[in-house]
Amino acid sequence: MLTINKIINDFYTYIDDKYPKLKTSLNKKLELCIMVINLMWKSFIIAGLVVGLIPLIITLITKYTLLPFGFILPGISYESFPGYEINYLFHCLQIHIAVLVIASTDSLCLLYVYNGCLQVEAIILMLADLDNLLDCYESNKHAIEVIINDIIERHQIQRR
Repeated sequence: MLTINKIINDFYTYIDDKYPKLKTSLNKKLELCIMVINLMWKSFIIAGLVVGLIPLIITLITKYTLLPFGFILPGISYESFPGYEINYLFHCLQIHIAVLVIASTDSLCLLYVYNGCLQVEAIILMLADLDNLLDCYESNKHAIEVIINDIIERHQIQRR
């Protein structure tokens, strides 16, 4: 995980220094990614609250002991109220753990997809610069060589 983070950090630090127009594009897309992650976290939290509170509300209204999931702790009767409370708290703990784990892994996957898309966009912008320089090949040989080396180097960073 730390190696992947270092590779990503090296890639974007290099890109920021050499291609300033890419930086504005990266910032806009990063704002969108952060907004999606915040919305995703809020929706997971709301879903966890709904899953936990509906059985409690039904239990309080109907006096029928209902738990969020279909399992109970062994040796504790869920039909009496001290046993129901212990089982319900255990279920709430499981809901909180599930919300944390699912939201975290989904956020990580989204960030990896975002990272891959931005790297492709960075290479596309490098290729566009290269295309502009190829129009005057003879006068831009060194600049063309530098951009081709940058593209190859950026691609090799991802292959480590």
